[in-house]
Amino acid sequence: MPDNLKAQFKITYTPDSSSKRVGMVVTDENDEGVDQLQFNSDMTGTNTDFGTQDVGTSEETLDLSADVGDNPYIIIKNTDDANYVEVGLTSSYSIQIPKGEIVAFRANGTMTVKADTAEVKIQYWAFEK
Repeated sequence: MPDNLKAQFKITYTPDSSSKRVGMVVTDENDEGVDQLQFNSDMTGTNTDFGTQDVGTSEETLDLSADVGDNPYIIIKNTDDANYVEVGLTSSYSIQIPKGEIVAFRANGTMTVKADTAEVKIQYWAFEK
């Protein structure tokens, strides 16, 4: 097992075409495929949403457009330099995003967010499945 891994999350999206894919690749530090984990999924939806949101220390809904549906692919970046933010379903936070880090996942229902000890700003991108 290598000491260092590199993760890349890639979305290929061309409006009005069949070229819409989402995927993630994890490789070792030399980009060798020996320790590679790869996931790709075709996207049949056409809607996207992106923006920023100030997240407080009380639970709030992630402000996604209804156009992306109930189970979009979501990328969230915590832009704060001190505090983490939690993401999950109502009152159940299964994802913690440390300061300055990014996560990518597929939502399953209404997503909620909550900051640690002070308000944080997040950036989000959502893609209809």
